[in-house]
Amino acid sequence: MSRLDEERWAGFSARLGADPEIAAAVFRALDGLHAVPRRPYHGLSHVMQTLGALDELTGDQPPAAAELALWFHDAICVPAGDSNEERSAAVLDSIGPSIGVDAATLGDATRAILATKRHREVADEVARLVVDADLSILGQPTDVYERYAGAIRAEYGAFGDAEYAAGRASFLEGLLARNPIFLTGAGVSLYEGRARANIERELSKHRGS
Repeated sequence: MSRLDEERWAGFSARLGADPEIAAAVFRALDGLHAVPRRPYHGLSHVMQTLGALDELTGDQPPAAAELALWFHDAICVPAGDSNEERSAAVLDSIGPSIGVDAATLGDATRAILATKRHREVADEVARLVVDADLSILGQPTDVYERYAGAIRAEYGAFGDAEYAAGRASFLEGLLARNPIFLTGAGVSLYEGRARANIERELSKHRGS
């Protein structure tokens, strides 16, 4: 964890009206979930990157439900697991009331977490923001993207190179087939062009594997 993580959480939880001691305990729990060794990418640094993207996407104070969803969207993250999003949403659903989250905000946030499972088109604006923030790493400068790609490979270290290359290529090809990749106008403007270039470059490596 970093002081920046803690400060952002403290400010956000105060905005929700959370008791500071309860909020601090929740942050420690989140930090513990994100700090396990098998998560070189999906740690709190990823959460902070998505929150920075959310700020870029909204240009103002983001909707509370969107920020809440991003704090919890990878609370559970098992490589190749098929229920990570559902389990993460359940974590938020169980904790949310203790930090002052009202039912409507909690519902919006949990639906947004579930939307990150496939990163597909959704009607809910909160979910669209969360999906775009989660995918925003794709549209970062080349060096940042390369570090991301390397960290993802490390998370899937149990898979051999050929198996990983095939699975990763399928995921990337699915993203490229979408037009556009991002769901909000701001996401397209900020990230689309660079994301396509980054994905094409990584794909060329996997196709040669």
